[in-house]
Amino acid sequence: MDEIDVPPFFICPISLEIMKDPVTVPTGITYDRENIEKWLISGKKNTACPVTKQAISDCELVPNHTLRRLIQSWCTLNACHGIERIPTPKPPITKDQITKLLDDAKSPLQQMKCLVRLRFIASENDTNKRCIESSGAVSHRRACEMILTVLDEVCRCAEGRSELLNHGVGLAVVSKKILRVSQVANQRAVRILWCISKFCGTCDVVQEMVQLGIVAKLCLVLQTECGHKTKEKAREVLKLHAKLWMNSPCIPTNLLSSYPA
Repeated sequence: MDEIDVPPFFICPISLEIMKDPVTVPTGITYDRENIEKWLISGKKNTACPVTKQAISDCELVPNHTLRRLIQSWCTLNACHGIERIPTPKPPITKDQITKLLDDAKSPLQQMKCLVRLRFIASENDTNKRCIESSGAVSHRRACEMILTVLDEVCRCAEGRSELLNHGVGLAVVSKKILRVSQVANQRAVRILWCISKFCGTCDVVQEMVQLGIVAKLCLVLQTECGHKTKEKAREVLKLHAKLWMNSPCIPTNLLSSYPA
């Protein structure tokens, strides 16, 4: 990029870079949203305006649309100097929107749609994640339990199982939650894997399950303090494809002793 003078009021006081999503705090200072939010959540000592040192909170950030448009226009005019145009940021989700989504999710007919939407919102940016958490929507544990509960219901039909298998990391994500979240999550995740292995146990799927470490994880379930029903389901899954899985080099030898006869 060519040397060019950037207007000083385009620069975030924290990152010293051109702002992409300028927001103004009650003290009158404007920062890039991502930087000021990281500053505010980085610790109790940082709940103050970096410039004025006055107390502020992340709920008091006001988008500075006028400044953002000026920055975008300036970037466009200076494109020949290697300046990239800054895209218009999506407005962050609000607590009211999250609350409505959760209310709608109470309906069995809307549950899957709402939770998929909630997951998409959370994946867009850290601002949305914090909004979901601060609204009392879900803790990380509860969010995992909710998603696995929905997947458990969905996998009871052929279309649902097909959707999970068609997702690039569907099985891997389900397996990853076992023994990491809660007993409820363990039970739901193992039951999902049981449905997949019982009704969709093709050679490719069975091979994928062992390569992803799912079989080893199920062996580990039998060694840990999981619920009786969860262990029974895990044992059933392992028995279904024992001929293919027991001799796999993907299963650590210390776990093979748990493999059900």
